[in-house]
Amino acid sequence: MKIKIDEVKEFQAFFLDEGACKEILSPYKALIHDPEPDIEVATQSIFGLLEKEEQR
Repeated sequence: MKIKIDEVKEFQAFFLDEGACKEILSPYKALIHDPEPDIEVATQSIFGLLEKEEQR
C-alpha cells in the first residue's frame, strides 16, 4: 500500500474488501447541507476572446 501526505511512503496493510470498508466507514458518513443551494452559473462563450484581447 502507498500513501502520500508530504511524500510517498510504502507500507504493509491488512486487506479489506469493499464491503468491509463500507461497513467500517458507514458511521462516519454524514449528509452535508449545502449553505448556498441553487447557485446560478452564467455561461460565456470563450470563442473569439483572444481576438478581442489582440484588438486592444
